[in-house]
Amino acid sequence: MTGQLLEHEGKRLIREAGLPVPGGALATTAAQAQTIAARLGPQVFVKAQVPVGGRGKAGAIRRVDRDRAGGTAAALLGTVVRG
Repeated sequence: MTGQLLEHEGKRLIREAGLPVPGGALATTAAQAQTIAARLGPQVFVKAQVPVGGRGKAGAIRRVDRDRAGGTAAALLGTVVRG
């Protein structure tokens, strides 16, 4: 683990400490994102996991209907977020 935590790493630590954490999981492919979204509510957030602030303003956090999660993840995977 690096000196900076990514969101999914922080959520894991919080969950291990016994605190409630919203549902979700790390996906490394668009297909994984679609599978994860199918287990969640009708709308989900697809988020780029990068160690920078301002992901939302940079377009790297997107709220979508769960049936669009895979396509949205495909669009985000491999993009550069704030340098």
